[in-house]
Amino acid sequence: MFGIFDSGVGGLSVYRLLEEVFPKAGFIYLGDTAHFPYGEKSEDAIKNFSLKNADFLISHGANIIIIACHTASALASKTLERQFNKKGIKIYNVITPTIEEISHNHIKRLGVIGTRGMIQSGTYAKRLEGKGIEVIGQACPLLVSLIEEGWTDRPETFSITKHYLEPLKEKEIDALVLSCTHYSLIRPMIEKIIGSADIKVIDPAKVLIKLLKQEIINKKIIIDSNNKTKEFWVTDFPTKFQALSRVFLKSEVNVKMVNLGL
Repeated sequence: MFGIFDSGVGGLSVYRLLEEVFPKAGFIYLGDTAHFPYGEKSEDAIKNFSLKNADFLISHGANIIIIACHTASALASKTLERQFNKKGIKIYNVITPTIEEISHNHIKRLGVIGTRGMIQSGTYAKRLEGKGIEVIGQACPLLVSLIEEGWTDRPETFSITKHYLEPLKEKEIDALVLSCTHYSLIRPMIEKIIGSADIKVIDPAKVLIKLLKQEIINKKIIIDSNNKTKEFWVTDFPTKFQALSRVFLKSEVNVKMVNLGL
């Protein structure tokens, strides 16, 4: 069964894609809304939150853990792998397959947009070092809140997004990574602002799904097609999460609350 966690509702964009590709699989989703947003938290805090999140998902039957949050993927994936791989739990994150995708696409100047924590981690620059790719990061701290307000097509959001993207356009990037699960909801806006079909827009969620499909074909992971579980949990504000689920899934989900003791 797939277990997915994120700092909030953004990981539903990953769930949506997974559910489309693996409709017969079981899913359990955890939004750590009590600690949202992860992009403003310390590395130690994010590692601690991520361990607790994974423990919860595993205790509910998940044997495949998806770290949907980019900040947690950057700062906590290695910690989770060390903790759980030896127990037979597979850990996937949205960054590792994206690095592989970038490495094989003849990209010379890469733009990365994300939360402050994601950009400050320098993950893409570190992991692409020596590959001849210049990485230009741009923190976009306001976008998550705007998207969660449902302002995905408002002129205010367009103006702020344009403000964030202009420096990347001036650097003449040839690819842009949407390094936050929320950003897929404003991808058309981002592409309009970029205004060039020559700039490749990379959605890490889609790259991860492609990897999972391939690994299932190659039998590196086994999916229980008889598990019909579809559960959604949060650590705080269930009514807000339920309302926001309409933005991501076009329908509301039933949400339960859990206290993880953090």
